[in-house]
Amino acid sequence: VEWPLRLVSTAPHLMSREPLLAVRRNLQEILGQKEEVASSWAHFARAARQAGHDSTAQSAIMQAERYGAAVAHLQRAKLKWGNPAERHDALRLLKEYLDTAKAHAGRADSGAGGSEGARLENPRVF
Repeated sequence: VEWPLRLVSTAPHLMSREPLLAVRRNLQEILGQKEEVASSWAHFARAARQAGHDSTAQSAIMQAERYGAAVAHLQRAKLKWGNPAERHDALRLLKEYLDTAKAHAGRADSGAGGSEGARLENPRVF
């Protein structure tokens, strides 16, 4: 199924595309494609954030984290950055993630952290 072609044929509004994205996520989950589900949630979080649907974006970010999306931390930081009162927290989240990534890279280089292809876990925020 050519999902990008299907998305192009829909109205460019988040709420018009959400049902199609939900069907896609459900099919991916049934097929055991956890990485694709995670990526789909992260993509939806980005689209919701860009459309100004902050609570929808927050929910999608939590789902993306649940499935281990590597970019969920970035979407969470971007969502927080949109609120001037939370910009310090956005920077803190990015610093935490970078620190975790550096520690992970150090373990992979020394051979103590498992395989190089291991996925980096998202740091817990709350």
